[in-house]
Amino acid sequence: MYHSRGIVRYKETLEECVCREANEETGYDVGITGLVGIYSSVDRDPRFRAVSIAYRGHIQGGAEHSSGEGKACWMAPESVLGHMAFDCEHMLKDYLSGRQCLS
Repeated sequence: MYHSRGIVRYKETLEECVCREANEETGYDVGITGLVGIYSSVDRDPRFRAVSIAYRGHIQGGAEHSSGEGKACWMAPESVLGHMAFDCEHMLKDYLSGRQCLS
């Protein structure tokens, strides 16, 4: 599961935005294979009203690079559980269990 916050351009779909943002921030070309969920609980982020859409996908090519967002890093899910902000842990658990969430 890859997490990114990006701006959808005028003439692109959400899925095109996800693939573009993943490439810009990590260097990888990704393919979307499904939907993990839509997370829209009114209290999911205490800073502002936020909706997240999480997709399943895989790396199709490219080469890892850093970006203005930081350095890409890969970690086992067990090592980040209990250390994630807001409802990101809920998203990761849905991804790992194969559950699809609409909240």
